[in-house]
Amino acid sequence: MILEEIADVLRCQMKRERFYRDGASVKLPGQYICKEMTYADIDPHTGFMEARGELIRAEVGRDSQKYLLQGGDILMTFAGGIDRIGEVGMLAKPVDDLILPSRTLCIIRPKPETDGIWLFYALRDFGLRQRLWKMAKGSGPGRMSVNLGELRKLAVPACEKGEAVAIHEIHENILGCVRRRDDVNDEIKKFSQQSQSVVGLGFAKCDPYAASERK
Repeated sequence: MILEEIADVLRCQMKRERFYRDGASVKLPGQYICKEMTYADIDPHTGFMEARGELIRAEVGRDSQKYLLQGGDILMTFAGGIDRIGEVGMLAKPVDDLILPSRTLCIIRPKPETDGIWLFYALRDFGLRQRLWKMAKGSGPGRMSVNLGELRKLAVPACEKGEAVAIHEIHENILGCVRRRDDVNDEIKKFSQQSQSVVGLGFAKCDPYAASERK
């Protein structure tokens, strides 16, 4: 089967500007404050993505709402350095914020009848990525890009029932590991804050002026 039969491939080239919280930027009528997702938001191990990038302001109208990311969307780097071409990420969690992809990412949105989890892992196959490298053409100094018309015609393997069951089980195991990792990171953050509180008490005892400066 080919990609366009099982997913919509969208390229978001909406005009956007950086938004600064310090008041240097003003949100104009009709504009929305969105997060911008880039290839840097792709976890190199799991491929899962969370928007940690900069805020942008963009006009999101009726015709452009389709570019706002949804849970289950798959993103692929189709432009940039050759080492970035074909990187694949997925929004594994529900999306509560307005998020737009950067101009180097295309949206691969599985159709309702498509197993999106299977498609995500199929697109992460290294052999497929090597095919994308061969498809990429120069678009500037040190810059390559894949024609999205060709990408839509990309052949992908059919989803066999037994393989799909195995992939979903692996996916759930990875999600469980990520949740445990997040819990550990929260614990580390909490203990780190406690250590700073203890150190602050020490400074207050030996140098009241230094302690007041730390507040």
